[in-house]
Amino acid sequence: MSSFAFSFLSTGPRVTREDNRLHAQTSLFVRILSLFSWNKEVLACPREGKVMVNRTALWVFHKRTEIPLTQIREINYKYANLLPFSSVTAADAVDCYTILLELQDRREIKLFSWIGAGEFENNSLWPDWCYWDEYLVDMQGTQTSESMMFYELIRGMWKEAADNSFSRPGSPPPQAYGAPPAQKPAVRPAPPPPQAR
Repeated sequence: MSSFAFSFLSTGPRVTREDNRLHAQTSLFVRILSLFSWNKEVLACPREGKVMVNRTALWVFHKRTEIPLTQIREINYKYANLLPFSSVTAADAVDCYTILLELQDRREIKLFSWIGAGEFENNSLWPDWCYWDEYLVDMQGTQTSESMMFYELIRGMWKEAADNSFSRPGSPPPQAYGAPPAQKPAVRPAPPPPQAR
């Protein structure tokens, strides 16, 4: 089987990196499709120790969220097939890769999703040879490679910032890595004061 990846078969944010900053913004195609009523920007700044998420909805509703890197427990990378009845059909998968920030309080903040045409999957009652033409040439989007690139970049920045913050005196314990919280030492009660005789 020959597989070919084309960017026009997928949609995702535009990602740039400059001066140790990672910037991602809703693609121009999606913004035009929404008549510029929707936009999201994510800016990861390891030197400043935070991730900023700016959202615009219906042109006038703006929301800005700043997340300290020390509040991030993990960066999650999730996959879903958006094709209806994919478990009983024979068709190209509709890949959806989503990257989310999992905070220390277990809340998740979605950054972006990459959606596009995936591999051909045969989950029907018919054997694979009935779809030989689909297996011969399979055209896919670039959502897999683009989402993985963004995941590796932002995760690397997060790890680097966490390493730098913990190397300084008085830094917090390493639970910001996603490791279990450090146990506090047991505190013995003070002995009662001697009673006067």
